[in-house]
Amino acid sequence: MILRPLSAHQTLAIIHIPKTAGTSLVAQIAHAGVPWAHVLHSRYYSGLQRVMGTARDHLIELKPDILAGAYKLIFGHMTRRDVIYSLNGADKVRFAAMIREPVARFISEYAYATSAKHPDHADVIERYPSLEAFVEQCVDANVLTHYLERYRGQPVEDIVYEVENEFCFLGQVEQINEDMPALIRLFSTKQINLEHLNKGNLEISQVPKDTINRIRELNARDVEFYNILINRKTASANENFPRFV
Repeated sequence: MILRPLSAHQTLAIIHIPKTAGTSLVAQIAHAGVPWAHVLHSRYYSGLQRVMGTARDHLIELKPDILAGAYKLIFGHMTRRDVIYSLNGADKVRFAAMIREPVARFISEYAYATSAKHPDHADVIERYPSLEAFVEQCVDANVLTHYLERYRGQPVEDIVYEVENEFCFLGQVEQINEDMPALIRLFSTKQINLEHLNKGNLEISQVPKDTINRIRELNARDVEFYNILINRKTASANENFPRFV
């Protein structure tokens, strides 16, 4: 975990990477009772009967209030690029995110998309009747680096460097019992619980090895990013590396 204090004049921008305990985190944010904004990836306009807009559009709408310090935090499926572009820089915000082992995250995304919890699960199942079909046809690869890179195609080592040095928090879903409370403490002193954690019904142990290897191959940037961070975290435990606590 990367953890740094948040200044009183800064807004916490929590980047919600899909399938990284977002349901649990939203429950804790709501419980905290702090002023916050949920940045929407898209919105349904009933008059037009269309889903329109992007996270950038919503961030631009929220920009005056964000810059005025009206929110303690903003949260949503927004990329780091979205925030920087929409706010003309990131001086007023500090970034935070939870990450997850890329293969487990990918499998969890398929499990959720094909479950009754997903509003379009029937369409997803029709398009991707198996995990293997989802792997080969789905465009949602390298999601971690997509959300965390400063510009498209940024070298992985540069993403790691900036995350290590500029983020006030980076946690792991695999250590949610330790990392989630640390994130919550950045904006709230209330007690938390993790009962709202969403869990899929497809475990990595059920997936054939060839499929796992194919997921790793198609998500090579995410695998590289995650492995670098985990290796450095291990080094920090052994050598008192100061960026990790």
